[in-house]
Amino acid sequence: MLNNQIKIKVLALLCLGIMISSCSKEDSDVQVENYGFTESYEMQKNLNAGVHGCFELVFPLNLELPDGNVIEISSFEDGKEQLQAWKEANPNVDGRPHVVFPVEIITEDGSVVSVADKDELKVQLRECRSDFPPRPRHFRPCFKVQYPISLSLPDGTTLDVNNRIELKQSLREWKANHPDSAQRPTLDFPITIEYEDGTTQEIASKEDLKQAKKDCRD
Repeated sequence: MLNNQIKIKVLALLCLGIMISSCSKEDSDVQVENYGFTESYEMQKNLNAGVHGCFELVFPLNLELPDGNVIEISSFEDGKEQLQAWKEANPNVDGRPHVVFPVEIITEDGSVVSVADKDELKVQLRECRSDFPPRPRHFRPCFKVQYPISLSLPDGTTLDVNNRIELKQSLREWKANHPDSAQRPTLDFPITIEYEDGTTQEIASKEDLKQAKKDCRD
C-alpha cells in the first residue's frame, strides 16, 4: 500500500514537471513570436516617439542587440522585422536591444534636435506629455517629412537639406559647433508631410504641425 502511494506521488511530480516544462516552452515561444513587435513598441515608448509620442524620429538609427551586434533600421516597421528575424535566429540569447545615441528628433513645435545621450533625452521628455497605451498597439510614425526642407538656424541663417541623412549630419555638426546654445534649429514652413497611407498634407506653421500630431492620436 505504501509503495503504491509513493508511486502515485512520484508520478504526480513527474506530470507536474512535464507541465511546468511545457508551459515554460510555450512562454518562450510566445516571447520569440512577439519579440519584434514588442521591442519596436518599447523603443517608441522609451523615446516618446511615433503615433502616441511627442516626437518623430529621424531615421535611419542604430540599435545594439543583446549579443553586442549593431543593426541599422530605416523605420519602426523595419526595426520590428529585423528584431524578429534576429530573435528567431537567437532564441536563447536574453536581453533587449538599445538605441545607439546620438539620435535626431523632430518636436511638435518644429524644432529639430540631436540628442546625444539618455540625459539629454530626459531633458526633452520634461517638455513632453504623451499617453502611450498600456499594451503594445502600434510601431509606426505619425508621419514622414518630405524632402527637401530648409532649417532656420539660431544665428539667423538658413540651411537647405535634401534628405534625412543630410539632416542628421547637419544637426550633429551644428550642435558640435554650438555646444552651449540653448536655441535649436527649426523647420522652415511650409513643409509637406506624408502619412502611413501615402496621403500628404502641407503644413503651414508650427500650430498646424501640432494639430497634425494630435490628429494621429485621435
